This record gives sequence, C-alpha cells and structure tokens, in this order.
Amino acid sequence: MNSIIYIFFYLFLYFLGRGVFTLFTNLYGLKSLNYKIASIPINIFYPIISLFYIGNLILVFNFFTGTNKTFIYLIGVFPILLNFSNMYKLSYKVIDNVIKFIILFIVGLSTNTITFHQDAASYHLAYQNFIRSEKIVLGMSNLHIRYGFSSISEYINSFFWLENNFLLVHFVNLIFVTVYYFLLFWILKYSDDSKLKLFSILVLFYGLLDNFGLEGGKNGYFEIDLIGKQDSAFGIMYLATNLFIYLYLIKLKTISKFEFSVLLFFTLFTIQLKLFGFTLLIGILLLITKYENIRKIKIYLPPFIIGLIWSLKNFLISSCFIFPIEITCFNSKWLNNDAAKIQSLELRTFHNSYDFLNETPISFYINWTSRYINFYMLINFLLSLLIILFILITFFKFNKKYSRYNLLFIFYFLVLVFMFLISAPTIRFGYGLFLMFFLILQLFFEEKRLKKLKNYFSKQIITMPLLILVVLTTPLAVNYELKLENIQLKKISPPEITYTKNEGYGYRVNSLNLNDLQFCWLNIECLPKQKNNLEESYFRNYKIFYFK
Repeated sequence: MNSIIYIFFYLFLYFLGRGVFTLFTNLYGLKSLNYKIASIPINIFYPIISLFYIGNLILVFNFFTGTNKTFIYLIGVFPILLNFSNMYKLSYKVIDNVIKFIILFIVGLSTNTITFHQDAASYHLAYQNFIRSEKIVLGMSNLHIRYGFSSISEYINSFFWLENNFLLVHFVNLIFVTVYYFLLFWILKYSDDSKLKLFSILVLFYGLLDNFGLEGGKNGYFEIDLIGKQDSAFGIMYLATNLFIYLYLIKLKTISKFEFSVLLFFTLFTIQLKLFGFTLLIGILLLITKYENIRKIKIYLPPFIIGLIWSLKNFLISSCFIFPIEITCFNSKWLNNDAAKIQSLELRTFHNSYDFLNETPISFYINWTSRYINFYMLINFLLSLLIILFILITFFKFNKKYSRYNLLFIFYFLVLVFMFLISAPTIRFGYGLFLMFFLILQLFFEEKRLKKLKNYFSKQIITMPLLILVVLTTPLAVNYELKLENIQLKKISPPEITYTKNEGYGYRVNSLNLNDLQFCWLNIECLPKQKNNLEESYFRNYKIFYFK
C-alpha cells in the first residue's frame, strides 16, 4: 500500500517539476523539453526541480504569512497544469518504465519501518510548525540555537504535512534516493561514455559492499534517512552537481548559458540543503575559467536573487547571513553575542574536526577514530576499496594519459576533502564525497582487458541485475517481512506530549527525565531549557525574540 502511494507521489512531483521546467524554458525562449545538462536528460531531475520550486515558494511566502493556507497550496501545484500543453511530447518506453516502477516500489518499502530521527523531535518539526503557523520570526535561533541552521528541507517538508501524519515527509527523502538510482539506470543503459558507465558500476559495487564488514556493514554509502534528516538528500545532490562539474570540465567542450543556469540552480539548492554545499562554488569557478561565454553577469542574477532572499532569511532568524560563520553576523536587536562562534566551535569539537594548525595528521586520525562509528566505517570503506581496486586492476587497463583538467579535478576533490575534514567530518555529512571518490578513481582506468567483458557490459547482463540488487539492499531487510502492518497505510505521528508553563517565556516538556526535556516535538512555544532572560516583542507585526 505505502509503495503504491509513493509511486503516485513520485509521479505528482515528476509532472509538477516538468511543469516548472516548462515555465523555465519558456522564459529562456526554448520550446523543447528534451533538454540535457552535461549530456544527461533533465527529465531525470524533474522531481528535484519540483522540490526546489516548492521550498523556495514557501520561503518567499513565509516572509509575509504562515504557509498553511489553501491559496499557497494552489499556487504550489499550479505548474502541473502546464503539462497539458506538452503531453504529446512525453515518451513512453515500456521496459524502462517497468524497471523504474520496480525501483520505486522497492524504495517505497522503507516506509514500513521508518520513524522519526531524534533531531526531528528536538527542533525540525517545531521549526516546520513555525513556518506553517506564523510569518518569519526574528531572532528565532534564540528559542533554539539549531533553528539558525534551518535548511530548505524544512520549507519543503512543511508543505507535505498531512494533519498528524508525516508519511509524505518521508517520501520527500525517498525522492532523492529514487532520482539517484534513475540516474545510474540511464547512464548504464543509454550513456555512450564508457568512463561514466565505469563510475556507475563502481558506486553500485560500493553500495553492495555496504552490506558487509565490521558491525554488519556500513562503509559510507548513503542510507535512507529517518524523518527529520536530509543527509542522504544533500549527499546525492552534492554528487550530482559535482558530476555535472566533472563532465563540463573534463568531457565536454561547450556549455550553453541555459545549461550553466540550470547548474547554478542545482548548486544553490545543494547550498540550501546544507552549508557545506558552498564548496561547490570552487567547481563553478573552475568552469568559469574554462568557458568565456558564462562570464556574463545576467546569467547569475536569478540564482543570486534567490540566494539573497535565503541569506536574508538567515539574518532575520539568527542575525547571521551564513550561520554559524561569525564573520557574517551583524548587530541587531536579536543578535546573541558569541552564539555563532560557540556553536561553530561546539560542532567542530563534537565531530572531531581536523585542527591543521595545532595537530598532526596522525593525532587527528587517533582523535577522529576514537569514535567507534568512525573507526569501523573507515575500516569497511578501506576493505570495500581494496575489493573494488582488485576488480579494476583485474578487468581494466591503467589510464596513461591525463589532461590538465583531469589533474585539476583531482586537485579540486582533494580541496573538498580537506574542507570536509576541517569542518564537521562525520560520516553521514560526507556521503557525497565518498561517492565522488569513485568519480576520481575511474580516471585512473580506461578500456577493459577482456573482449567478452565488453559484450557483457554493452548488453547490460551484469549491470542491470547489479542495479536491482543494490536497490533491494537499500531498505532494511525487515521491510520485506510479510506483516499486516506492512500492507496497511502507514501512519507516522509524534507521541502525545504534556507540557508545563515556564516561569518566563513558553513551556517545557512535563517529564522528570532530563533527556526528554530537549524533545519539544510540534510545540513552537516549548523551549529545550528555560531562558529567564528571553524577551518577546513586536516590530511592525513581526515577532522578535531577544535576550535582555
């Protein structure tokens, strides 16, 4: 039942994204929807485009009103009507659609055992409730410091609440996983680029090996996120955007202004998902140095304007344009002095980041692997890498020719790794980099050693079963159990919580367990800890929270 509903959810977002893209191409004076970005059909990413559109639509409306309003939902779904003017341009490939529906059904099975991440209970759901019920609140991070990190996923997810059921919010996470596998499917079946196919095969082997190793597996391959997290969504977007950068930098000789505009929007969306997405701008700069035709200021205006709106939202919430980077914080009534600095230091300390000025690589390794999850997942990653290297060396020849752009992309990757290590190097934040590693690895190999192997790959005798096998291992095995609750409509709801009035502002969870106090769930007036010096006031009908 849940998988069937997910298939319809995917189709809704596909056609909504197609409508948004129709509108986008009309603005550029283009008539065809059979467009490609870096030789890859854009229609693979229609559901992602729809999520980008919904998230930023809600963002803009939230400056003026709470977004749980009928007219906002109507505007949100309006672009789907644009499909009726282009229905004849749809292509129907039976075998392809059968495989895609199998992938959709399998990914949808993850709903059977999905639940909330503890961060959803702590602040994600409350933030989404703020979006739905009130226009933007100034100084919101003074209620909960993590509000300052608000991702575009909060705005997207707030659009998909079903009263007290968060089923569709989980489906949003599944969209990114589905698009990832559809991308690999297209590459394996239709791409003429043998190196791109090799990359797809490598990440599939990597995904398969994720099920083996210490502690039962986990080697850094992404997983289906619990409700309230977007680590896999970010990792997949980070990989896809870097894949486009790789293709335009190394493989392709031209890039149109339209293609580059699409790439800029992908980059912006990744940044909105997680702060580390800013590192993609280094790759964008590399493309600007290669192509003269994309050095026109007007190309950058649409994503710049949306990015400016996003930064303004950050400032109104936290008094920082990019929280928690202290240099971007400016004085305001709701500025919490040193909050950004303290939060940045706390994150780097918690995630055992690399302090390259004060510690050696060896001491960093000892410190980082002191967290057991980092240790065993690193071991599993290295074991997976050894197996994949053995396969590569056995069946493929070494590449002896490297262009300057190959070397430049390798250097770019090393810079990304370094920036990851000095920021917040927890495994789940690095899914995109782990997958990107195999984009680097394939650069060192070229044609296959065995002629028969070429036939196997060209006929997809190996690749398609491998793809389906990896998709099957993506949901946890328990999701395949034949239980009555697994064939019924899933209801994913928060628990019933009682609250007690604080002496100062707001409420707190009514519990003697100190650990429970941080989990406010949906209550926007609940504070994880009492703040007696917190004040509430208004400025032109905008609520402000600040400290005396």
